[in-house]
Amino acid sequence: MFSLKRSIELDEQRHQREEQGRQLEEAVTCYRSSIQAVRDHALRACPPLAESHSAALLELEAALETEAGRSSLAASLASLRQQLSRFGEEAFQDFQGREDDLRQLVDLLAMATQSFVSHRSESSQEVLQFTGRVEHIAGGSDLAEVRRQLRTQVKGMRQAIETMAQKETALIEHLESELTATRRRLEATEGLVCLDALTGLSNRRSLERQIGARIRRLRLFSLIVLDINNFRTINERYGQEAGDMLLREFAARLANNVRVTDIACRWKGDQFVALLDCAMPDAMVRSRQIHAQMCATYSLSVQRQEVLIDIGVSMALAENRLNEAPEDLVTRVGACLGKNEPA
Repeated sequence: MFSLKRSIELDEQRHQREEQGRQLEEAVTCYRSSIQAVRDHALRACPPLAESHSAALLELEAALETEAGRSSLAASLASLRQQLSRFGEEAFQDFQGREDDLRQLVDLLAMATQSFVSHRSESSQEVLQFTGRVEHIAGGSDLAEVRRQLRTQVKGMRQAIETMAQKETALIEHLESELTATRRRLEATEGLVCLDALTGLSNRRSLERQIGARIRRLRLFSLIVLDINNFRTINERYGQEAGDMLLREFAARLANNVRVTDIACRWKGDQFVALLDCAMPDAMVRSRQIHAQMCATYSLSVQRQEVLIDIGVSMALAENRLNEAPEDLVTRVGACLGKNEPA
């Protein structure tokens, strides 16, 4: 009787341990998915910081094991909170710096404009004074004296006009220089916002803007979505640095296989999009050519050794529809990945 009761207790304890283990495994899986979501989506809010913080999150994710205890999971969660807090602070500082930079540009333009307006006001005052003197001279009765004084005034006014012209030219050149410098700095800032930090391709925000512009102009175009097969396996086997290297090589190859008028974009993670300025018949031909070029053997440097990796790519293709929102178009084409048929 005692042995039977003890056996039942041991079975119950074993079932409890197994249930706790399953619960812990599910918790770790959900937690890992949360880290991946943060890495793939939240970090896009500040592209200049995305690469370094993505690497830190990958290390945090790699350290997780389904057999990890509750204490290890709690420690990992604390590290994640610290990482997100650091990202938030650095992103705030980055945005604050951009805001300060733009404010300085506006101040410079305001100063240059004010200087120009002020000089024009001074010139206008000088002209008014000249007009007053001429009117006073014209009221004289001695015509010889009137002619002499007018010649003097005209000579002085000619010299004043030449001086004003020189000042106007200098001010205009200065203002043009300020505007050129401002335009370049704004273009540089805009470039950071529109480019993917890791690959240098257009980012999601930039592509959505381009799609929206074509939709508003009723332009016909097509989208190709390319997804690297088994990319996570490559990351796990060779490390995050090798994975980043593969993404850069893939991006460069994609950029070299689209036309100048097309747009190559890193959409998210290991997913890329090419916007082709052509209708479906031409896009189908070109998509097959691009797919053939992207499915290839890539050479990576892993711990100073060359590693050759055969890469397969899933592809989907779609043509835009009238008044279709950019996000709906990308969702529609992305849903067809792996089906090898147009969306």
